[in-house]
Amino acid sequence: MPELPSGTRLHFPPFHLREDVDLLYRGDDVVPLEPQAVRVLRYLVQNHQRVVPTRELHDAVWPDLSTSDSVLKKAVYQARKALRTATEEERIRTFHSRGYQFTGEVTAAIDDAGRPANVAPETKRPDADPRRPDYDQLVGRDSELGALRHELAAACEGKGRPVLLTGMAGIGKTQLAHRFLREARQDGAVCLEARFFDYPTSTLAPFETFIDLLRKALRLASRDPEALRAAVRERLGVTLPSELGSGTAQGDAFRPSEGEIFRAVVPIADCFVTLSREAPLVLVLDDLQWADAASLEVIGYLMRTAQAERLMIVGLIRSGEPESDSSIQRWLEKQGRYRTSTTIALGPLDEAALRDCLLRVFGGKDTAPEIPASEFAQIASTSGGSPYFFTEMLRVLTAGGSIRWSDGPPARWVWKGSEEMHLPESLVMAARDRIGRLSPDVLSLIEEASVIGDEFRLITLATMSGRDPDEVERLCAEAISCGVLLPQRSATADRRFIHAILWRVVYDSLPHHHRRTLHERAASAIKRVYAEQIGRVAGVIASHYERAGRMKDTSAWSIQAARVAATRWEWSEVVTHLERARSAVASEQGRADVQQQLVLDIGLGEACLSLGRLKE
Repeated sequence: MPELPSGTRLHFPPFHLREDVDLLYRGDDVVPLEPQAVRVLRYLVQNHQRVVPTRELHDAVWPDLSTSDSVLKKAVYQARKALRTATEEERIRTFHSRGYQFTGEVTAAIDDAGRPANVAPETKRPDADPRRPDYDQLVGRDSELGALRHELAAACEGKGRPVLLTGMAGIGKTQLAHRFLREARQDGAVCLEARFFDYPTSTLAPFETFIDLLRKALRLASRDPEALRAAVRERLGVTLPSELGSGTAQGDAFRPSEGEIFRAVVPIADCFVTLSREAPLVLVLDDLQWADAASLEVIGYLMRTAQAERLMIVGLIRSGEPESDSSIQRWLEKQGRYRTSTTIALGPLDEAALRDCLLRVFGGKDTAPEIPASEFAQIASTSGGSPYFFTEMLRVLTAGGSIRWSDGPPARWVWKGSEEMHLPESLVMAARDRIGRLSPDVLSLIEEASVIGDEFRLITLATMSGRDPDEVERLCAEAISCGVLLPQRSATADRRFIHAILWRVVYDSLPHHHRRTLHERAASAIKRVYAEQIGRVAGVIASHYERAGRMKDTSAWSIQAARVAATRWEWSEVVTHLERARSAVASEQGRADVQQQLVLDIGLGEACLSLGRLKE
């Protein structure tokens, strides 16, 4: 089907899809659905007149990845489930051994005389159109990209080492790898990419991932195992075992004997070594922590034996996945005894890098929206420095109208503001899935911890919950094993949530009345724990009382916090604390008494004078 004009909306009531954002809408509301499921649904809707073969869907949605049919089945299942929120009608039909077809009525409409809502009319220009956000941005990774280039240059000379890109989900490993692959292809390297998945039904037959990579390398359209063996013999001079490509056994059940290693692993590895002698070869293996045993045998053998070849192996490993962290670490330790590797750890981006990302997404400083510092800081904080989470939030803000195109003058994107910073539904779903792994006792403790903040001290949590510290330690260890908390200690905290988004989802899920009760308990616990340093935490206590609805206590502790901040000449803090106190007094009594009003006015006056805010 030809590409649709910019701004096209595909309507199948009560839902619609937009051409420029991976979101499913029901009216003006976003329906929770993972982006890849949205892309599958969009392609089926665009081609609703016919049955779409499964291979065509794979190529359209995952053009550069070797995936199993189960990955597609999961996306179709999610799309069906989302559509059933409005009707029991089955809109996606399965044609066994053929593919899928969307059977609902579809109409296409273009907003505002052929352009998306809030977007200026098209004008011809040779460069990228700033009125269409470009979310595919790589920022803050110059040194990491340089390290990959250096390793490729060494590999081209037969002196390369395996490279491991590590980091949390959404930190930008895949995006960095894709940018590197584009450069490597331009330099003449052959680049192959595969990805492993974490749900059991996606497990391929033994070695099937590498069999698919060989088909791509040889540009072999046929999936007939005999055709592959013939092509490998003719071009590479390697004889593959007859059972390879049959797709019978399951990869995670594979426990190779020594004979099976030499019968299957060695010839497969020999194929890739021979390919690397024709041209430098780059293998990118995404989500390596979920690789099956057969694939790990092939990768390990290549790492051990292809040291002098023009072969570069890049493994992407997601940290913070408790089910796989220990097993992949054991595998890496084993491989490390045979050959050294280069590890590139990706950390969160700072606010300056996220600012740069914002400018690039929206076409540069002349057209990007000017988001106030406080609101941008909130977006950056919520994203946790993750470039993926950050751009997903920009997508949602743009789709919801908080960021809009203005014809001007000057013509540019403008920030319309957002009353509440909503998290993208895809991120909320992923966080809820992880929280759902917790036992009731651990979940109860984690809810209490979320009220303290995204990081906390164990003694404070134990005091607040009324539990024995050893029990709190044990329950936190279970939360760590489920990928909800991180074990790292810092100068101010013993534990922290694995990501700010996960902490936010836990906190937001608390019923309002229960949340207020927990904030009151948190204030009491902090007073007990820090009894000898009470001035240092007065502002924190005031904040908890404010959220608990205890306005009289909020006012008293805010004034105390302001006095402490004044002794340190931190006048901005003084203003913050006293303005909170004044707001609390007003909400509690309607107006402050004379003594309170004098304390507040004099304190605010001194602080504003020190800050140069003379008019106030």
